[in-house]
Amino acid sequence: MQETSRSQRIHERYECDIDAEIVREGTAIAAQVRDISLGGVLFVSDVPFEYGDTLAIRFQIPGLKRVSELEAIVRWVGHAGTGVQFLKIRAYEVWGLNQLFRAAQAA
Repeated sequence: MQETSRSQRIHERYECDIDAEIVREGTAIAAQVRDISLGGVLFVSDVPFEYGDTLAIRFQIPGLKRVSELEAIVRWVGHAGTGVQFLKIRAYEVWGLNQLFRAAQAA
């Protein structure tokens, strides 16, 4: 499967290191989010995923008070990790992610 080129992406990605849980078929799996955008995340895990898998990703967006759980679908699998696209994202998470992105740009 080919990786999406940077020019084809709708949302800019930001590198990060955020602990997460991937929930697939009721099972929680430890993961690390390596990059993030308003459209999705790239995460690494010891458990393999396949293109088209649907899952939920739970993680704490820095600056938000509660843990977010977002539905997602696997769009890319490779040596660098698993890339997912968010299926639904609430205004609360959009606001929190935009705050994270602004802080990253200012650094």
